[in-house]
Amino acid sequence: MAIARIPMAQGLCALCPGGANFRAAICQEEPSKPLTPLKNSSRRGRRGTLPRVKFRDPEGLLRALAGAPLPAAVVDLAAFERNLDRVKAALAARPALGLRVGSKSLRVEALIARLAAGLGARYAGVLCYSARELGWLAGRGHRDLVMGYPVVDPDDARRLATARTQTQVCAMVDDPAHLAVLSAAAVEAGVVLDVAIDLDMAARWPTRRGPGLRLGVLRSPLESVKAVQRLAGQVAATPGLALAGCMGYEAQIAGLRDRVSGRRVLAHALVKAISRPQVRRFRAEVSAALRADGHRLRFFNGGGTGSLDSTRDDPSVTELTVGSGFLGTALFQGLDALDCEPALGFVLPVVRRPSAETATCAGGGYVASGAGGPGGRDRWPVPVFPFGLALTDREGPGEVQTPLVGPGARGLSLGDRVLFVPAKAGELAERFAEYHLVRGGTVEARAPTWRGDAATWG
Repeated sequence: MAIARIPMAQGLCALCPGGANFRAAICQEEPSKPLTPLKNSSRRGRRGTLPRVKFRDPEGLLRALAGAPLPAAVVDLAAFERNLDRVKAALAARPALGLRVGSKSLRVEALIARLAAGLGARYAGVLCYSARELGWLAGRGHRDLVMGYPVVDPDDARRLATARTQTQVCAMVDDPAHLAVLSAAAVEAGVVLDVAIDLDMAARWPTRRGPGLRLGVLRSPLESVKAVQRLAGQVAATPGLALAGCMGYEAQIAGLRDRVSGRRVLAHALVKAISRPQVRRFRAEVSAALRADGHRLRFFNGGGTGSLDSTRDDPSVTELTVGSGFLGTALFQGLDALDCEPALGFVLPVVRRPSAETATCAGGGYVASGAGGPGGRDRWPVPVFPFGLALTDREGPGEVQTPLVGPGARGLSLGDRVLFVPAKAGELAERFAEYHLVRGGTVEARAPTWRGDAATWG
């Protein structure tokens, strides 16, 4: 079904700044033609999808890193704590609702520990993205670890089963084929391994032709209540496994910004308005059906930073996951669900002046994953201080150098330092061995990332 044949979808995509990328990444349709770069010169820098990002005290962050070798990554602890307070305030209406920390967006044990302490009784544990990561965290005393993605490697299944001897662990499945490898590992380790079922939370845009346009990402194949019931029954009948929960991540709500460059995006609002009632109804139907079948779930996980409000209000959900909202990176600005502020950045030195209007920094190619908006520009890091800087369309953020233009570039000299905010949070930790945790213009601590702990999992 070609999207061009759906008049309402045509209007939807025309309104979306992502254009063809929106069809490919969110609607699961292929772009009809190659993407066209934004028509702005390198002198003017990029525009159109530029997030409005600003630290409260950028001078203090640069002052704290005055003697640090560059590039360096920095966390504004005061901003981090204010974001935590914002999350807690958003959840205040449901005091029993748990909050699980998404490790892939943090990848720094010291930050996870600070969140666990700050959340108190609301802290539900960690949502992990790798079996090796989960095993490493279990060995370091972390409790209640949920593996957010299925495993098929027997060694990964053994890691989960071994971790189960140390703490509460839950594996994730969405296919009967996932069960055998988990069962073998659990039986071998002499444990009963909890299992959660991952649901397909994509919504459908109704059309007169066929089932409608898919709004969501390609995760789980479990798009019906009966399919979930069948898999739940298979889990219950499999030696060494026990059904403990469900997870449903509504990416088409959590992953779309409500405002871009300060302007409200009608296309995203339409997707969210269509998706919210469908997501809520599917969760309620799954919960009721599993209860009727005699299953007793320990948890029902949902959401992310961008769906904090609607997931919070879903009575089927017992816990939700937040990660990037604590660090407030560029792609998480402009959300109605959580008005977070930047807390994570990195600093590069100016090493070249190709012209009076251009300053070039060393390094900087920390581009986020995902299809993104036009040309992928919203996946680029954003230079935020000194003010008045922009990346160029021609080069963007480079592997070994990043040219900057704009009014702020004229005043930069060799050796000056430029503060950036990454588009996404977690991947930056794979480029740095440590984060400088800064408060009031001084470094309070230097916290190793997963990479700094010699523990990387892809």
